[in-house]
Amino acid sequence: LLYPKSKWVDDALVLMGNCFVLKGDYANAIRKYEELLKFYPNSERADEAKFMSAYTRVLYGSTEEALAALQDLQDEIKSKRWQEHVVFLAGRIYLKNGDCDGAIDYYQTYLKSFPGGQKAVDVTLALADCLIKVGRQSEVAKLLEPLATKQDLAGSMAAIKLGRAYRKLGQDDKALDIF
Repeated sequence: LLYPKSKWVDDALVLMGNCFVLKGDYANAIRKYEELLKFYPNSERADEAKFMSAYTRVLYGSTEEALAALQDLQDEIKSKRWQEHVVFLAGRIYLKNGDCDGAIDYYQTYLKSFPGGQKAVDVTLALADCLIKVGRQSEVAKLLEPLATKQDLAGSMAAIKLGRAYRKLGQDDKALDIF
């Protein structure tokens, strides 16, 4: 670092890390995030660097390492914004790995902790899919009925998933009404 006492050095490290991510140079991205955390642990950008380091590990193909990091970060991160990202990403990793039970835990945590969050609709729809896959259709109705009444794409998707859940429950009349 040419100017280690500059008030912008933490910003520069995060931005360099982000640039490396965009270039697909994940090892250097992680190195930049770790530099920030080592030399500027009290930076306002520390939570972002912690999250981005875990996210970059996912991109790098180290999902187990990323999951371990995300689980640790749930208690470490102070920023509500980055906490939301951590819980969402952990749920996505579990879902991608085919572990619906793990995804359900994180998605339920997300909806409880961040009910109006940026990804609340996406999480609700993904949670419904997981609940259906593990045979918990009765929970899907309560989850999706409020969303299924909306006249938008999310409402339409919720209605289709809700209809599927009703069919699996043997409630064909309700499924037809929804469809």
